[in-house]
Amino acid sequence: MERRSHDSDSKNFAAFIQGDESGFDYFFNQWYRGCCVYASGIVHDDMVAEDIVIDAFVILWGQREKFVLCGAMKSYLYTIVHNGSLKYLRGRVRADRREQVWQVCLGETEQAPVLENLIRAELYTQLENAVKELPAQCSQVFRGLYFEGKTVREVAEELSTTIGNIKSQKNRGLFLLRKFFSTPYILSGPLGIYFSATLFC
Repeated sequence: MERRSHDSDSKNFAAFIQGDESGFDYFFNQWYRGCCVYASGIVHDDMVAEDIVIDAFVILWGQREKFVLCGAMKSYLYTIVHNGSLKYLRGRVRADRREQVWQVCLGETEQAPVLENLIRAELYTQLENAVKELPAQCSQVFRGLYFEGKTVREVAEELSTTIGNIKSQKNRGLFLLRKFFSTPYILSGPLGIYFSATLFC
């Protein structure tokens, strides 16, 4: 059994390094839950932990060509998760400060509600366009969960699939959307200003 697992790891590691998404899926399924448990133990928030882990996989995928050993890649992933968790804890105070600055800026103009609504509308439009580019089932799952407000169980029943598959598709969608929104030119205009003020400082 150990020999078979080692062979599978080696095969999928090679696929991962070469940019084959089947390799990504393999290690995501292998390591995602353990990383979430690790991050949650630091930030004490399961949803935040999931976001940190997905971000860590995005970073790992972007640096995949640097690895020569599967074990080293796993260690590096946990290092990213650890650092991301600490960064989140440090960032909570800064986030509160940024929100105060943002509210002050909005409060300085009578057009504040209009500006805020324009930013929300632009974000929603860009998100909708990005979701359309996701793989078919992934797009259906994301739209059902986030745009239509359905539960995981409701979407699973609607698509005649398992709850586990819905969760997997949701995480896959978040991963792909993070890659999309990490492109610099995506964050332009008032949306870019808002993100810069509230998320990326």
